[in-house]
Amino acid sequence: LAVDPVIIQAEMILAFQTIVSRKTNPIYSPTISTTVVKTAEGPANVIPDTVRLAGSVRNLNAEVRQETAEWIKKVANGVCDLHGATCKVRYTFGYDTVINDDIPYGMSLKAAQNILNEKAIIVMKDPIPASEDFGSYRKIAPSTYFLYGGANEEKQTNITPHHPKYKADEESFYYGAMMFLSIVEETLMKK
Repeated sequence: LAVDPVIIQAEMILAFQTIVSRKTNPIYSPTISTTVVKTAEGPANVIPDTVRLAGSVRNLNAEVRQETAEWIKKVANGVCDLHGATCKVRYTFGYDTVINDDIPYGMSLKAAQNILNEKAIIVMKDPIPASEDFGSYRKIAPSTYFLYGGANEEKQTNITPHHPKYKADEESFYYGAMMFLSIVEETLMKK
């Protein structure tokens, strides 16, 4: 008989998804991603002593963010207890949710309208649960976060940034620089 951490981690990863579907308000449900699973190196026919999991949680609500952390701890400990195992949960809160403030948002939209043709501007109606350090800037000053694209099928730059095959179209950097320049000019003209 053995306490098998590989089986336990598999059950734990699945159990984390019940936090999303059964323990949080569906309007603010988090995304829980287990992206790292590591065991000790050894022969393929030996059950390892330990397993390490890591991942990320994204959501759009500070209260749900806190509740999700507590539920992850409860689920991890509960699954381990069920199998006669123990675990250490180290949960680190990442960046705050990115929320656009009205005035800088309006300035960035105006800059885009001055630089790009109308078809190139997409105003996103729904929030995205991005995990960005930019979320912390709002504590210091009103801010906005915009995305500018460089997708070009011919150059094979149409893959999203967090994909291992991502490649930037450096010609698109011009538009990003022009956006920032336009926002700076607008800010200076208001002073």
